[in-house]
Amino acid sequence: MPTSYHECPQQIADMAHGLRRKNHSELEEADVTICYLWARNDTGPAITYRGWPAKALVRINNLRDRVAGLADATILIDEELFSEMTDASQFSLLDHELHHLEVRHDKEGGIATDDVNRPKLRIRPHDFNLGGFHVMADRWGKDSHEAQGYMDLTRVWHQASFNFDDDGEAVEAAEPEPVAK
Repeated sequence: MPTSYHECPQQIADMAHGLRRKNHSELEEADVTICYLWARNDTGPAITYRGWPAKALVRINNLRDRVAGLADATILIDEELFSEMTDASQFSLLDHELHHLEVRHDKEGGIATDDVNRPKLRIRPHDFNLGGFHVMADRWGKDSHEAQGYMDLTRVWHQASFNFDDDGEAVEAAEPEPVAK
């Protein structure tokens, strides 16, 4: 069965709006409009990106579609996967997709706008991307690029991003501050 799409309930937009106010002031300042859509596929991944299953995906709508009345961007969410997530994971996923949206600025530092006076946007790429093949990791072990990439990533995370105890064990993350749902 092909993937089907329908609009998310207002609750999702409200969750995202709370995250925007808290973490993405540049999207608020530029008054970026976003459409939130569910994707569903009962026989396979509802969303893929570069051939890999994805929980959500954000895209900037083109000028023609924006002139026709569509939002500045669309966030597509796998409805089934989202429904199985904890509240914190749901907020985290929405926050992640919002973070991809970067407001462009003109030479004077103001918000750059398009022909219909809507803010110009770009997709902010991930800070890291780890890909590999199990067969290469099995074949080459610690000398494989897969293992080296994994070790580099865990070293950076250990030092900069995650809370670890003295034995290198992950410490439970603090509960996120509530955001209006």
